[in-house]
Amino acid sequence: MNLNCRPVDLDPTSADIGATVDLVAGTNVKTVSVPLGSRGMHELEAFFVPDGPGEDGIDRNNRASAMTFVAGPGHVLIVDPAGSAGAQIARALADADIDARQIQAEDFPQSITKLIGADAIILVNTDNSLFTYQQQEMLRKYVEDLGEILNRTTAGHDPQAQPVVNGEQIVAAQQLVRGVAIAPHVQDFAIRLVLATQPDGEFAVEMTNQFVRFGGSPRGVQAVVLAAKVRAMLDKRYHISFDDLKTFFLPAVRHRVILNFEGHIMA
Repeated sequence: MNLNCRPVDLDPTSADIGATVDLVAGTNVKTVSVPLGSRGMHELEAFFVPDGPGEDGIDRNNRASAMTFVAGPGHVLIVDPAGSAGAQIARALADADIDARQIQAEDFPQSITKLIGADAIILVNTDNSLFTYQQQEMLRKYVEDLGEILNRTTAGHDPQAQPVVNGEQIVAAQQLVRGVAIAPHVQDFAIRLVLATQPDGEFAVEMTNQFVRFGGSPRGVQAVVLAAKVRAMLDKRYHISFDDLKTFFLPAVRHRVILNFEGHIMA
């Protein structure tokens, strides 16, 4: 188990840091006590390692992650490359009994779990070139998402939906579109696209492993292929192409991919 990217010794009486778990058929529950300590957001990762190779038929569920928040006194994070102006702000906040912590730009948190521990962030004469792209995205998305939440919940807009097609027409269209052909190599491409959304899988890329908790399933492949068949039929073709799959991959699979906490913040 890792706590904030650092290994946790689950068995101090043993030379190994892991704990032994005997599994039985069905649901297995293992409870461990991990002291978190400081206030703020904490990230936990648990790994299951079988005793020997080949003993686990499904290795995709051998990793789980979770986030938890420990309440406590808040603080303000002050970023000031020069230091003098930030120190004045820190003293003013201290006079108001507000805990202020001053850092340089190079010490700015690299992950959202560290950033979210601060109740407020003050940038003093700090150029965006001092931050990495990921750090800039963390700040930008936090502000944008907060504003969007306010717009959706306080504007008072009440949209009304109107029917455009009936049930019989939908069923007839479903039956018609299944007649569009798909070549074996095109079908394999669709399968690999969805498998690429599964973290730690054979086709997963670095971004998938970093931001995705659960990837697409066989239903995701079905959705991609059927949507591609609709596009081909509307284009007066009797078979689907790679471009058809690429066009509908995101619309068909996006909602089937479950992001981890960091992925939700950065998405």
